[in-house]
Amino acid sequence: MAHLHQLFHQNGIVALGRDIESSRQVWSSISGYPGDFNYREFYRDIGYDADYEYIKPYIAKNGARVNTGIKYHRITSKGEFKDYYDVRWAMDSAEKHAGHFFDSRENQIGALSSVMDTPPIILCPYDAELYGHWWYEGPYWIYILFKKIYYDKANFKLITPSEYIYKYPNMQISSPCISSWGANGYSEVWLNGSNDYIHKHLHTSR
Repeated sequence: MAHLHQLFHQNGIVALGRDIESSRQVWSSISGYPGDFNYREFYRDIGYDADYEYIKPYIAKNGARVNTGIKYHRITSKGEFKDYYDVRWAMDSAEKHAGHFFDSRENQIGALSSVMDTPPIILCPYDAELYGHWWYEGPYWIYILFKKIYYDKANFKLITPSEYIYKYPNMQISSPCISSWGANGYSEVWLNGSNDYIHKHLHTSR
């Protein structure tokens, strides 16, 4: 399991697996926090919504509509109708989600600690573009989460992979199979029936 232990490859590389549970809570397009109906709708922008003559001086020079970054609507629902954005509602959702993530990690770490000889590490990597771009309230969510971790009596603390490896250098020797965080856990997003014919040619000795 990704969060149970770090793996040490015989060639000297340390592998830390991405935690599936914490990843799903933040990144999932179906059940993840960014899909909350109170958050700002990324796909509604006045570059496309506003009257053309009004917005023309602020879009592309050739007259093509583009995103301006000014977005008045919240996600509202999965349908076409979008209500106006309310920053107070959005901040309230972010605070609730930070609390949920905090409680989830406490429960997860509490359960894992009872069956491990060393403290577990839960690796939570995310694309930086998620925060403030796709998920406008993401930076505020991080701010609230970090405040809770600092002030509340948590059973865990923040740590970098390097710090964890330094503190707990005894590792299991393993040879992980090829995997990725792409769809289905391997590389089909990047290597599939549309382009795999070239793979053998890239590895042909010259």
